[in-house]
Amino acid sequence: MHSTDDLMHISWGDCKKKEVSELEYTLWHHFPIQGFKPDGEEMTVTDLLDHFKITHSLGIIQLFYGESWLYNSSAPEEKRTKRLKQRVSEAVQEVTNMEIPSHVRVLELTPVFAEENDSEENLPVPFIQYNLQ
Repeated sequence: MHSTDDLMHISWGDCKKKEVSELEYTLWHHFPIQGFKPDGEEMTVTDLLDHFKITHSLGIIQLFYGESWLYNSSAPEEKRTKRLKQRVSEAVQEVTNMEIPSHVRVLELTPVFAEENDSEENLPVPFIQYNLQ
């Protein structure tokens, strides 16, 4: 039987580093996002996309919650425009047809970046940890 001290000394080894648009990461990384702006309003899908463009110079072309499509830049304009105006939590509830339970504090979103399309391989990227508090 191992003690906690034994577990602390286990070496995980080097994680393979990947890169998208000069941003180096491993699969242990994530993007923490505060879902509420300083004025107390929740981010819209547009706000989230803009945040990534401004902060990380990354363009999100698709966004998933689990297997559900939250945003697709190739969607018909009417559907895309409607989705961009929605709060992120509203978009999640719409695509899942479920309320977000009150105990859920974080939504795990999976982005697909425009910059990934420049690569020949389909690389997994860090998820977005979207905080609802």
